[in-house]
Amino acid sequence: MEDLWSRFGFRGLAFLLLALFALLRIGQLLFNLRMLKRQGLAGSYMAQAIVALVCAGGAFMLCLDPAVLGLEPEAPVPETTASVATVVRTQGLPPNVHFTGPLAPAKEAVQKDDWAALARIIFDDRRKRGGTPDTDFLLQWKAKPLGKEYLDRGRAALKLGEADTAKENLDYAVQLLSDDPEPALLRAETYPEAEWRSSLRDLKIAAERAPATDLRPVERRFALLLEHGEKQKALENIDVLVHARPADAQLYWKRGKIRLDVGAIDGAIADLSSAKMALPREPEIRIDLARARLGRDEEEQRKLALTELEAVLKDAPQNVRAIVSRGNALFSLNKNPEAIADYSRALQLEPRNAEAFLGRARVRIQQDQFIVALRDLDEALAIDPKLRGALFWRGYLKRNSDPKTALEDLKRAIEIDSDAAALLAKGECLCNLKRGEEAEAALSDALLLTKDKVLIAHIDAQMVRAKSLRPH
Repeated sequence: MEDLWSRFGFRGLAFLLLALFALLRIGQLLFNLRMLKRQGLAGSYMAQAIVALVCAGGAFMLCLDPAVLGLEPEAPVPETTASVATVVRTQGLPPNVHFTGPLAPAKEAVQKDDWAALARIIFDDRRKRGGTPDTDFLLQWKAKPLGKEYLDRGRAALKLGEADTAKENLDYAVQLLSDDPEPALLRAETYPEAEWRSSLRDLKIAAERAPATDLRPVERRFALLLEHGEKQKALENIDVLVHARPADAQLYWKRGKIRLDVGAIDGAIADLSSAKMALPREPEIRIDLARARLGRDEEEQRKLALTELEAVLKDAPQNVRAIVSRGNALFSLNKNPEAIADYSRALQLEPRNAEAFLGRARVRIQQDQFIVALRDLDEALAIDPKLRGALFWRGYLKRNSDPKTALEDLKRAIEIDSDAAALLAKGECLCNLKRGEEAEAALSDALLLTKDKVLIAHIDAQMVRAKSLRPH
């Protein structure tokens, strides 16, 4: 009876009773019809017939409602192969959901309340289809606890040096903890050196999720960009740091040095001046500021640089970097003997100072002492093979006597930093090697990089020479 009640309900049982009673009465009336007529009981017959008809009619009316018999059609069963997330989001994971296809294991995970297993199934299925993991369904229930679990696993694996395991767990944590920068910060540490741009991507994700007071993603992104020579992009990140910490003199110092390296001289002077105001006794800031001033093609700035360096050397007379920088300032002011003396003194204190060899070579080139200058340039490149100035000047000096060797030096110099002077020297080498078309290309590039009239005149002269080498 309990099963009948659960299946049909009150109305269904009423239908069954009425129908059964009506059938019994109708059968009885048909069987006893003749006997009732002979005994003169027609009235009784009519009363019983009416009762039977009423019962049958009631049963018929109830039968018009298919729900009475439990015959109403079942709701369509949702298919989760397309998207478990959609089913869960709209229906809340009803018990009659059918897990099919690649997601069949999800049924067992749901029954066991194993959300970690369910997450893996969904994510893996999405990845195989080339889509983005859809974690909305998890966000409705246990996203944060589950995400924290994956985060802890990833952190532990990272400490053990298991980068692959750490990354696998942190992949889930990044998806589940959509407002937490920590998973992306940690995942950035799992990539090998060759995939450092993937680390940059994760640090960008972390920066977007981090509160304004958490600058760790920006700091690490800045350091990574600087480490790989992406100085322009590094500047964008340090700008954020300076804006967040306007009283941090170290940040102004770092930004000033980067700006000096990329040729943003005015910005470098402004930053280094700010750093000097905050740290007036720091000699390295004052040296960097002097070097920035030497980048300006103004005698007044050169004199200010010289004054700054002399003040530093008064307090620290054996500061080699200050001595070399003062030699640069003296050379820019055409005080060649004093400049030579500073470079030589620096080499006495630090015999493997490549910059001092380069500085002394430049003075000797100006004095037409080319053989001695080449020796200094060779010494500089033996110490630092990527010293751009030494590569350029050695290539420049050899462009006529040994154009093939000179061309290799100039190519390396241009790879580090391309300018019109290096491209002009490259064009001359190519002309000397009778490679006219290549020379024209190099000289055309040189014209795009300068507005100096003297330099343009030299480029035009070499261009005429290069065109004359065209085959007739």
